[in-house]
Amino acid sequence: ATPSSPSQVSSVNLSGNQSVLGLTVSGSYLYAVRQTSNGDDFFALSLSSPNNPTVSGSTDLGTSGNEVAVIGNYAYVATGDNTSEVISVSISTPSSPSVSGSTNITGNSDAVTIAALGSYLIVGQDGSGNMQILDTPSSATSPTVTGTYTAGSPINDLDVDPDNNLVFLATNETTAEFQVIDVSTPSSPSLAGSIDASNDLNGVAYSVDNAIAICVGDTNNQEVTLFGS
Repeated sequence: ATPSSPSQVSSVNLSGNQSVLGLTVSGSYLYAVRQTSNGDDFFALSLSSPNNPTVSGSTDLGTSGNEVAVIGNYAYVATGDNTSEVISVSISTPSSPSVSGSTNITGNSDAVTIAALGSYLIVGQDGSGNMQILDTPSSATSPTVTGTYTAGSPINDLDVDPDNNLVFLATNETTAEFQVIDVSTPSSPSLAGSIDASNDLNGVAYSVDNAIAICVGDTNNQEVTLFGS
């Protein structure tokens, strides 16, 4: 790999015309979710030949998938469905993924982002600005909400620090667009710190090696911002 000289290796054309909104890699498979269509919305792609990924299987979610995270033999999809904000998909056989259950989170806010932290799912919502912690050991097919934190404004993205049980939020909250949440007690998540980024933050990624959260925002002279401690 030559980071200073990236090049396209290959591409995959999924059936249909809808845009892919989220993806994640687990083992030798890539899982992708997209806007709802008349066809399938969830795809499992084999990376056994990285230069030639192929679709192994797919299934219909019945709604748009915004983002996806994997724990064990299940993929969990954040959606805009008001009765199934998180949909569980069995991927024990990637060539034949199947919807196995769902979680209805109280209220009407969409689940726009999701990440795995150990055996827990961290879900960010738009309208309410709630961050939900879902317990997968209680039910892998229909995980239950065990803790809630309110960011104050829509959560646009999140990432996690598994070593320190922290969640980093990119939000629209005025004076606290970047928030660090302590989830060491999943039933009682709490604000560990925040920063006024002076503009809405749309995305966040955490570098474990560098202990830095990298955010992207709306301002024209500061599109990428790094936050550390």
